[in-house]
Amino acid sequence: MLFLFAIAFALQISLADNTYKLASNCQDGVILHCFDWTFNQIKNRIPEIAAAGYTSVQTSPAQANGGGSTWYWLYDPYGFRLGNALGSQQDLTNLCTEASKYGVKVIVDVVANHLAGGDSGKAGYYSGIDSEFKNDEYWHDRIDNIDYGNRYSITRGRIGLPDLNSENSFVQGKVKDYIATLKSCGVSGIRWDAAKHIALPQDWDNASGSFWSNVLDHTMYNYGEVLDSPCSSDDGTLSKRYCSLMSITDNNYGNGVAGCINSGNTSFGYGNLTVKGCSESNLVLWAESHDTYANDGGQSRGYSTSTINKAWAVVASRKGYSALYLSRPTGSCDVGLEGSSNWKDKEVVAVNHFHNAMIGQSEYFNIDNGTVCVLRGKGCVLVKPSGSGSVSVANKNATVAAGNYTDEVTGNTFVVTASTITGSIGSTGVAVVYAGYDGSTTGGGSTGGDTGGDTNIDTSKIVLNEGEQAVFFEKPSTWSGVNAWVWNDETNFTGGTWPGQAATNVTGNVYKWIYTNTSTVDGKVIFNDGSNQSDKAGFTYVNGGYYTIDGLKKTISVKTGGGTGGSDTTKTGSDTTKVELANGEQAVFFVRPSSWASKINAYVWQTASPLKKYTGAWPGEEATNIGGMIYKWKYAGTDTIAGGVIFNDGSNQTKDLTWVNGGYYGIDGLEKTITPTGGGTGGGGTEDNTKISDWTIYFIKPDGWGSTENAYVYDDETGTTEKLSEWPGTSMSLDGNYYKLQFTMTITKGKGKLLFNDGSNQAPAQNQPGFVLYNNGLYNSNGFKEQLSGIDGISANSFKAYASGGLLYISAPKSMSIVISGIDGKTSTVQLTKGQNVISSLPHGFHIVNGIKIML
Repeated sequence: MLFLFAIAFALQISLADNTYKLASNCQDGVILHCFDWTFNQIKNRIPEIAAAGYTSVQTSPAQANGGGSTWYWLYDPYGFRLGNALGSQQDLTNLCTEASKYGVKVIVDVVANHLAGGDSGKAGYYSGIDSEFKNDEYWHDRIDNIDYGNRYSITRGRIGLPDLNSENSFVQGKVKDYIATLKSCGVSGIRWDAAKHIALPQDWDNASGSFWSNVLDHTMYNYGEVLDSPCSSDDGTLSKRYCSLMSITDNNYGNGVAGCINSGNTSFGYGNLTVKGCSESNLVLWAESHDTYANDGGQSRGYSTSTINKAWAVVASRKGYSALYLSRPTGSCDVGLEGSSNWKDKEVVAVNHFHNAMIGQSEYFNIDNGTVCVLRGKGCVLVKPSGSGSVSVANKNATVAAGNYTDEVTGNTFVVTASTITGSIGSTGVAVVYAGYDGSTTGGGSTGGDTGGDTNIDTSKIVLNEGEQAVFFEKPSTWSGVNAWVWNDETNFTGGTWPGQAATNVTGNVYKWIYTNTSTVDGKVIFNDGSNQSDKAGFTYVNGGYYTIDGLKKTISVKTGGGTGGSDTTKTGSDTTKVELANGEQAVFFVRPSSWASKINAYVWQTASPLKKYTGAWPGEEATNIGGMIYKWKYAGTDTIAGGVIFNDGSNQTKDLTWVNGGYYGIDGLEKTITPTGGGTGGGGTEDNTKISDWTIYFIKPDGWGSTENAYVYDDETGTTEKLSEWPGTSMSLDGNYYKLQFTMTITKGKGKLLFNDGSNQAPAQNQPGFVLYNNGLYNSNGFKEQLSGIDGISANSFKAYASGGLLYISAPKSMSIVISGIDGKTSTVQLTKGQNVISSLPHGFHIVNGIKIML
């Protein structure tokens, strides 16, 4: 009975009366493009996505493909079967089910114009595509150079990949069946990739252009990628024909807005396609897309996040349009990487809330006093491309009702009269003011304001004792007290009766809730005072977690031996006293995400030639649960592992991770390294006291940081007594996509630490210990990502290898010979020339090239 009640209550609090005030349909709302995210990653973020005001999420293509890790592999499908690195059909169904609880719609990108390329058939399709498509009738004749002034050429030519005969009834039937499968999973909309390359009924005759008439499901939302225009000579006729079938992209307008703002000017006005007669209610805008960011030479990649967010404020506040926000990658554009969290930046969220609140309201678009003004019936969005400061702009046609308004971004007051709008725009360059916003946080469930600047907090009293399961909460000043409601799908840890159990005040406005039973706490937590409460979806329970009304702020370390620091308890339900590495033992540890199945496997392979699988075939060997959510995999062999590891439960998996003996990994990668203990098992070896003198490190500069990157390196055995240089450290040089530093300093392996900074920003944050120093380590602002290796002294980031269409492409910085090893154990020596090399004689499967795992 308790189990049923917990589920019922969880549904109740997430479905309450359109809590997030999202649009009722995709076109009226805004879309978060979860570029390269897996279905499970999106599902886990749905509460945040809803709170941030996105009506829809858009996934990357879900069709079966060759399995490559880079984003464009998803656009090289083998047919119209559901299931690839993003997840299975069940994973997609689970995502749609979770999204529907919050009013969020799911849009799936569908590739229907082409399949993977190779050298087979008259169109040049890849021999590995689904066998049912290996028929020349299903392909257009090969046209390699498209004439973009000719619709016949546009709709029958190759865009670098073989063009499907979209007029063929068999092809149409397969696409239509695939759409029906997506719909059965709960998908609400389709994004049609390369829609301008699929003929309209009016292009030649109804039979030749029958694809859209026969395939579109008009009970779903449909929008097509029609870049630039359907034809270079289009006067609007062709665009309007597409719009009679679906919504389409107006990329020229969105790209133009971002370009102007990047230049600090405001020379833009109306959408290109609206001038040609298309209705705003059939158009989708963006500040950037995956094409403008991820493609080689992408025009928006060099734009700052600030530029993109200002452009977003313009395009997403306009009347009638839908708008798409790209979850911009950080570093590589590999499948399974969530990318940056800028999609929930304060100004972005404020614009999303504005967009939803203004549905159906009038608009007057104006540029005044260096400020872009989107005036709507109940408020306005003001964008200052050149920066921040006081503004006074015209309230054209008295569009915005007179009164005092609060800017959702800064909390500043704006005064509106019949003729003017006056106030101060903050550092983001964006102000969002409208009736109905009064300074409280919309969508996240917060009703209690902030902490009120409590200065009475004694941090010495915020203690997590050894073996204790507890969380801390910083109470908003207007709340009367604090209760904790903690639950998962099987257990309610706080009694099963709302509002849960009272927390104890420990200092100032900080409260502590302690679990008094022995079972492991794992699930969600809601803090409340009986009337007000934190996020209605619940925050993920982290033992020792210190929360504010906005979520987890930090994690309190276990107090051991009368001091602080102790064991890492950042993971839920984990007894870290059992995390032990014996001398001589080769083993790794993994913290299982709560959504994964309880059987965890480790797949471990050698990255150097020849290829060796330490755990046999996929999914590898089962790891042992050593308590709570922590698993350990131990190697039974005697040779030294040097390679990679993937943790998985058979369905979900991590990305490729670098093997670090004693590595303690979470879903995002290596978190720390366990030091071997004396005695125990493992052959009686000794701790690795290897000293390293020559070091190389790489760093991915975060968005918003300056161009001067420094590395502050110190020897953790002596604290900061021995360091490479004084703060802010040693300047790094740009080397390809990364900042690089080579230096000489003798440090025991595993004992070095480092911090990165640009003179103002730093990672990790102030008062936090540095990241562990790994030779050839690649880091971002969250810490260590992977170890890079080199060939003939060439740094790994200047040596690139990838597969496409069954061919291996290697970009070499100089002439050299390399050894490529295959999954069949065979190796081959290949002579490379400087520049791009194409290798076509390799069998399909995994290959190791310079430590990079490639799937052909």
